[in-house]
Amino acid sequence: MANTYTDPHSSAAILPDPSATSSGMVIKAETPSRVGNLTNYLIANAGAGQPIISQSWAEDCCAWNGATIQICEWRVPVLSSIHQDLTIQINAAASASLGTVTIHSALNAATVSVNINSAVDGWYDATLNIGAPGAATYDTITMSLAAAAGDVDVNSITISYTPLTSPLAAGTSTTGGKVATPMGTTSLGIDYPLTSSRGHELINTLDAINRRPRVISNWSGLTGNQAYKPRAGEHWMWDQTVGQRQRGQAWAEARAQGVSYVLHANIDETIGFPRVVQWAEGQVSNILAGQSGWITLTWSALDVSETPPYWGYPLISDEMNAAPYINIEVGGGATLIIAPVKSFVYWEVIT
Repeated sequence: MANTYTDPHSSAAILPDPSATSSGMVIKAETPSRVGNLTNYLIANAGAGQPIISQSWAEDCCAWNGATIQICEWRVPVLSSIHQDLTIQINAAASASLGTVTIHSALNAATVSVNINSAVDGWYDATLNIGAPGAATYDTITMSLAAAAGDVDVNSITISYTPLTSPLAAGTSTTGGKVATPMGTTSLGIDYPLTSSRGHELINTLDAINRRPRVISNWSGLTGNQAYKPRAGEHWMWDQTVGQRQRGQAWAEARAQGVSYVLHANIDETIGFPRVVQWAEGQVSNILAGQSGWITLTWSALDVSETPPYWGYPLISDEMNAAPYINIEVGGGATLIIAPVKSFVYWEVIT
């Protein structure tokens, strides 16, 4: 095999047999070949194909009717040094069949534009090459809308890293400073024990794959289209969301294994009062009056000895600090509190 792999879901006959590596037994070529296949498959696919952004809106909500404006902004973790393509799926419509959705990656200033050419809701697929991440651990993704006539209305968007195809390119890849090495013809010999160096490479590769981040939640409020769409809570304008709740998975020995949670949040405090935002149990940010820009928090996971198998936490639990609430009035007399969080992402990672 030359860094190739076959999807192990296609047949149980290509999975390695643990009993074939018992102490004192000669390791036949079939076993390292199967180990190599599974290792290469994991290098190519682990963490890829899973959404790093997945968001939807009510009809006529994430919509615009003019020249290009940026309407959403997310942060996403880097998966590995060799996963450089994003798979993008958009469900949208354009009333005059003249809409455009543009996705931009800040990492290497890459952009792809998708023409929305039907007044009927439909799916549109695109791929964006974001380039080599270098030492970066995250990327910032934005979505902009434009309509030459009528309007463009996005119902949902999903973005994931694209799995790598077989064969893998020669050379190593990195995640969190750990190195993964594909197993090819020079790695897998005839019926002799594996060398210690090859065993070390395999252990290091599995460690690197294990450290790939997993997105738990990623959300962006809508920005820029207030002039076109009335302010209403269901529209998920960024400055109208004051609270969300979500559950995360707790598992045995999570803390001992080095599991951490990473938060990136885009802050914009616009009303001139300090704020308190609780992100999770014990994780609180004091937002200063007028503060703006991205903030980052990292904290260790709880394991099941400290919390039930599922732990709930508030997202954007916004409280005013030493100041009265300042409200804004919207259509129909509804009252909303201006929240200071424009977007946020949580991901899980082993450090």
